[in-house]
Amino acid sequence: MTKSECLYCDKTFRDYKTLREHMRKKLHKKLNSSNTEFDKYYIINYREFGKTWKHLSNDTEDTEIKPTNKNGSPFEESWEDWQAAPPGIKCLVCEVVYTKFGEVKQHMVSQHNVDLESLTHNMSYYKQVHMNRS
Repeated sequence: MTKSECLYCDKTFRDYKTLREHMRKKLHKKLNSSNTEFDKYYIINYREFGKTWKHLSNDTEDTEIKPTNKNGSPFEESWEDWQAAPPGIKCLVCEVVYTKFGEVKQHMVSQHNVDLESLTHNMSYYKQVHMNRS
């Protein structure tokens, strides 16, 4: 944009500062929808040949593809059949991995003489996280 021209009303101003003030006061912060000069820069205009973004926005047809079940009704997402292995919890000292936190704490006390509860009882959450990162 080399000249100070409002993209909404096409008025030309003497400098950039005046143009900005005009755009702020008149709320000309977008392109004029009736001006087709900039339509070539919008990808939505290439979606269907011969239709502009105005035609596409007026279409009542649902553009989102929704999955359907066997009888054709909309498919509701369900997590009932999802079976994932529980996340592994690794000992802070060695490479042993358990599925329950209580097992890890018991392992650390019996194998490494580290009582995590007594070490962290006076620490805030953020200090505990920082301790685990070091």
